[in-house]
Amino acid sequence: MQAFYYCSTYLKTKQCSKHHITERKLDNIVLNAINKYIELICDIDKHIDEIVSYSRIDYNEEVKKIKIIEINKQISQYENLLSDLIRDYQNDIISQEDFEEFKNDYLYETNKLKQEKEKNESSKFTQNNLDWIKKFKHQKEFTDINRSIINEFIDNIYVGDKDEVEISFLYKDQYEDALKYLKSKNNMV
Repeated sequence: MQAFYYCSTYLKTKQCSKHHITERKLDNIVLNAINKYIELICDIDKHIDEIVSYSRIDYNEEVKKIKIIEINKQISQYENLLSDLIRDYQNDIISQEDFEEFKNDYLYETNKLKQEKEKNESSKFTQNNLDWIKKFKHQKEFTDINRSIINEFIDNIYVGDKDEVEISFLYKDQYEDALKYLKSKNNMV
């Protein structure tokens, strides 16, 4: 007997098309994606090990510095947008209503970023926080897929109309941090 997964949005709200995918097809897609992700993470780990052991740089402190630099860039972008907004309002290019709406949005985002920056600056790291990689390295490669594998490695799976599958992995933020770290060291994978 063949099992199918149907669009939950369609089943709940009818605000989507009535699409589906076979369990076998979805399992194969997820299995291939997990194995590819494990391969990428093991490769990143190898590059990080080479850099960290060679230069003895604390990985977490470097990632923290990179995050703060990125946050500062985003804060600067919002401050520039706010400055441009004020200029546009003073020159009667936008209405007061639009000005207030955009100003509030920009100030909200700026404050949110400043809080994130403060949180990052005050956080303390005592050791390399690369434990998440161990979960993936330990597995090497899966030959079949089951619920516990999905729970351990996947956040969400989205299936589109034409068997398009988007997989959101757990630890994607840590993965992005590792890529940024490697990029900052001019050692792209």
